[in-house]
Amino acid sequence: MKNKVFKVISLIIFAVLLFPALTFSIDLESYSCMVCHGEKKVEYLKSIHWDKGILCTDCHGGDPNSLDPEVSMSSRAGFKGKPSKKELVLLCGNCHADPKKMRQYGIPTNQLEYYRTSEHGIALFGKNNQNIAGCVDCHGSHTITSVKDPLNKVFPTNLPKTCAVCHSDEKLMGGYKLPYNTLEEY
Repeated sequence: MKNKVFKVISLIIFAVLLFPALTFSIDLESYSCMVCHGEKKVEYLKSIHWDKGILCTDCHGGDPNSLDPEVSMSSRAGFKGKPSKKELVLLCGNCHADPKKMRQYGIPTNQLEYYRTSEHGIALFGKNNQNIAGCVDCHGSHTITSVKDPLNKVFPTNLPKTCAVCHSDEKLMGGYKLPYNTLEEY
């Protein structure tokens, strides 16, 4: 009897672990987002979002089953297109601040809260400053890799260069009366 119970429990555990792999299957040749925006395909297939089953429509909305742009990118299909910086930060936060979604990956869910209270977040949410860094400015948009990947833009050894993209721009920093030689100083 114990042997049968062990086998049943083992099968259940195996099925639960295998289930996500079985459910995430997509034909990229007919997925309208990739058919029409094929230039993004190579980038996106390297993304941790692709690896975890997050699809284009999870962020951009729309109908991925139609090749007709009037249908696939219609407001009726929930198409959002390219969100504004504020909308994008909130969109990323919809998942990344949700403990139920992030717990399985061991990702902290307080990043949106931290962002909102940072100088960047205060400028974006408090002053609607669109020149400020949002999620995709530091993490990328379609080729977001694991933060543990040494090629990731926010990997600790890459972070100074990532910040320097904006903080070395004399004109941009001049508008805030901030130094623009921070990378050299660092």
